[in-house]
Amino acid sequence: METFTLHITSPTGTTTQDITWLEITTPTSNLTIQKGHAPLVCLLKPEHDLVYQDATGKEERRLMYGGIVHVERDKVTILAEK
Repeated sequence: METFTLHITSPTGTTTQDITWLEITTPTSNLTIQKGHAPLVCLLKPEHDLVYQDATGKEERRLMYGGIVHVERDKVTILAEK
């Protein structure tokens, strides 16, 4: 499966990694994002997990306290509140 880049920036730092898919929860729905997804900007629903699969196939979870998601065809940038 093709990978794309996930950037997460918060007040405490920035992480970057290659992933194969990403699941986010917005105030109105849940989204699954893969490489080539249509560009979009949306809000993260506070206190929900961000779930993704890294390039090795391991599923990861990260609790998000809200933020903004910017999706491009080959990368996703998250500006996290915490």
